[in-house]
Amino acid sequence: MLGEVSSHPVDREGWGSLSYQNQFAPVATNWANQLARS
Repeated sequence: MLGEVSSHPVDREGWGSLSYQNQFAPVATNWANQLARS
């Protein structure tokens, strides 16, 4: 179980890693901007 989880790209990078944040931050920002405009 742990071996499978640790082999997952996101888990291997870590949820708090910069690469994950850089992927998610633009999406969250765009979503927030769309809500603010509507």
